[in-house]
Amino acid sequence: MNFYVLKKKRRIKENMINIRIKVAAFAVLALMIATLTSSCNTSSVYATPTPSASFTEWVIPTAGCSPHGVVVYEGTVIFSEYSGNKIGRLDTPTNIITEWTIPTIDSNPRDVAVYDEKIWFAEAVGNKIGRLNPLTNKMTQWTVPTAASNTWFIEISSGKVWFAERNTNKIGRLDPTTNTFT
Repeated sequence: MNFYVLKKKRRIKENMINIRIKVAAFAVLALMIATLTSSCNTSSVYATPTPSASFTEWVIPTAGCSPHGVVVYEGTVIFSEYSGNKIGRLDTPTNIITEWTIPTIDSNPRDVAVYDEKIWFAEAVGNKIGRLNPLTNKMTQWTVPTAASNTWFIEISSGKVWFAERNTNKIGRLDPTTNTFT
């Protein structure tokens, strides 16, 4: 998929996420039929809603964590906690949220991706690419060679990790098998 399309999709995701992570499971699509009526002296708007849809929210244990990048992988929701300096996982069938603290202080994780059952994330301020193995709780980090690059938009293809370096107008790639950046 074209990088610019992925970037645009990520921006759309970013705009949809605010203070709390909102994950909705819709059983029925809700429609609103608005009936506008007017007369010479008054103007009113009337709305007749259809039956409501099912909407569920999960509160993240870390207050003020500013959830950001969100991906759904095999029934779980993976997300970054920008201000909380954590990676989170929501298991929707059990409603259990698991959080992992990133070792780099104030790293401000932005986007997440899942590849080979591992969670990858970009540290905007930490200037690192991180990988979390949720089965072992082991976290590995690679420092991006460009200082203060402000890494975002992480994607994995054929084992290579692609990311944007926002502050330096670059696209980076990490090969985690050789620990090299190009």
